[in-house]
Amino acid sequence: MQKEKTKQTPLIDEKGLTVWVKPSRRKTIRKTRVDIEGTLTINAANFFLDHIKPVFENYDYVDFYLNKIESVDLSFIQSLYHLKTFFAKQDKVVTVDAQLTDDLKKIITQSGFEKLILKTKNV
Repeated sequence: MQKEKTKQTPLIDEKGLTVWVKPSRRKTIRKTRVDIEGTLTINAANFFLDHIKPVFENYDYVDFYLNKIESVDLSFIQSLYHLKTFFAKQDKVVTVDAQLTDDLKKIITQSGFEKLILKTKNV
């Protein structure tokens, strides 16, 4: 008999933003993956921070994966930067890996934020 796969409920599914938290199966490490999709704008930035900060209470390693991003603005990038720098001071490891369209990659690179968005560890 095959197990049915249950679809995971997102932590956030509002304001054009969908976020899933996927804890590691390894019991020896406190690590999770956070998948982010949608519109990463000022409307979602504070909402995102309010909902994602409690995740850090349970994990020492948090990997953010940005995929299917429709648009992004500086406020959301600043939110990610804040998470990386704030939690680095608490010995947490935060990585960000973004799968962006060529147009969004170009904008991020021209803005000087490629080191933050493209698979990096704490600043």
